Amino acid sequence: MTTWWGAWNRLKECLSKANIRHFVLDKNPVAKNNFDLTEQTVKVLTAHSAKGLEFPVVFMFGVDGVKLPPTMRDADQRQANLARALYVGMTRATDLLYVTYKDECVVSRRASSLSRWCDIRQYPGDFDYS
Repeated sequence: MTTWWGAWNRLKECLSKANIRHFVLDKNPVAKNNFDLTEQTVKVLTAHSAKGLEFPVVFMFGVDGVKLPPTMRDADQRQANLARALYVGMTRATDLLYVTYKDECVVSRRASSLSRWCDIRQYPGDFDYS
């Protein structure tokens, strides 16, 4: 899942080039009718499309594009909608949640407070590729 259209399009392109079977679920009503949760494919969804669904593993891309104020009290309507979409996306994972971002962002600033419950790893540094 992603909140950034550039990441969304790049992901679909990379999956196609690598011949990885995937299904794209977006606002297209035809796609929604053909969606099979049990099919062994990578599911590419928007956070809104994923509402009500659960997956063992969820990857969220490009969350550095989500600009949120320090508290929801200070959020305007757009920021509140983005915060809800981020929450929906993150709560779709039943076992593993991977979140990617490239810059200092709301997720990176708040990740340290989650370390009690989560195994937080950052690249480079925490991953051994040998």
